[in-house]
Amino acid sequence: MVKIAQVIAFIAAVALPAAAVDICFYPNALGCSGTAGCCDNLAVNICCGPAASALGFSLKYIGLPNLTTGQAWTSDRCSPASTGIRTFQNGPGDKCWSGGGLRAASAAWNWGTGGRVTGNASSECQGFNAFKYTNAAGVEQTITIGDGPSFDDLQALYVAGDLAALDALKDN
Repeated sequence: MVKIAQVIAFIAAVALPAAAVDICFYPNALGCSGTAGCCDNLAVNICCGPAASALGFSLKYIGLPNLTTGQAWTSDRCSPASTGIRTFQNGPGDKCWSGGGLRAASAAWNWGTGGRVTGNASSECQGFNAFKYTNAAGVEQTITIGDGPSFDDLQALYVAGDLAALDALKDN
């Protein structure tokens, strides 16, 4: 009986650190809606940022594993600790934090339900690799940011109302 418990504990310890979370920065405090800049498939304890100055008034943590916490900072490199925002977004699942006027410039996630991410050097920060928007049918769409248009280019298309151009670039 003890060996089964040990095997399960070992599998959990090996499998859990491989998890990844998507973190999206939204321009409003109305519950994670509108366009967003995202760090998709973000590994544990890696900073997402810096966010564009118009983003970060709400954050969505997508796919937080059990016993994890999403964190945010008003500074752009997930440090120093004095700029940390207690979002209280604990896994599992998808969680939305609305800042009520407070803006997050960077975010990360970590194991545990109360700790802050520490020790992130600027080289460990990931910039946005996805742009999310709502199409004319009201369905959220995702565009991977790579060698093509930048976040700013995609945001400009959205502001201009060119949903056809965005739809041509979407992933889903």
